[in-house]
Parts: sequence; structure tokens; C-alpha cells
Amino acid sequence: MIGGIVTLVFFILRIIPSTADAANVLVWFLRPFPSFCFGLGVINLGSRKLFAQLEGEDKEVFDVDVCLAEIICLAVTGFLYIVIIFVIELLNEKGILSKLLSNEKSVPFVPKPLDADVEDEAIEVD
Repeated sequence: MIGGIVTLVFFILRIIPSTADAANVLVWFLRPFPSFCFGLGVINLGSRKLFAQLEGEDKEVFDVDVCLAEIICLAVTGFLYIVIIFVIELLNEKGILSKLLSNEKSVPFVPKPLDADVEDEAIEVD
């Protein structure tokens, strides 16, 4: 939902001539988010004629300003995020991730006293 709202706000910024330059800079900070790229590609595809009237030239579907940049960003981020997931899972499996994120060594181990019932059972087992 938030990705759709951000995409719509970006689209409105791009239409207004005084904020079009800010939108062209802002798009590069938002492209790493796949929901933004997908929404922007759909909006750009549907509003090609509007941009043709505003900018004075008709653009093809696979033009960088229409859908090509979003398709490339979706492909790159899709591959990159899958690699990141595999790296995180590998670090988690080897225990490296928990060692990096855990502060367990700073807490000393204090054994809890055993109940009388537990001590009796431990004696019976031995």
C-alpha cells in the first residue's frame, strides 16, 4: 500500500513542471524497492500519451523513460535480493550470524538451583 502511495506521489511530482527535476533525482533512491519499480512501470506504460503531450515526443514501450529502466532494476534487485537471502541463510546455518548479532558472551551463566523433586529424580537416575 505504501509503495503505491509513494509511486502516485512520484507520478504527480513528475507531471508538475517545477518538481520534475526533483522527481528525476528522487527516482534513483526509490528504484531499489521492487514495488515502486513495478508500480512506476505500470503507471508509465499507461500514461505514455500524457508524457508525449507534456514532453513533445512519443516514446516506445521499452524506452528508458517508460519501462526499460524499471525492468532492468527489477531484474537486478531480484537477483541481488536472492543472493542476499542465500548469504544470510548460509551465515545463519554456520552460526556466524548469531555470533555477530548476539550479545550472549557478556552475560555470565548462572545455574538455577534445583527443586527437591528434581534432585531426587536426578539421584534415582544415577
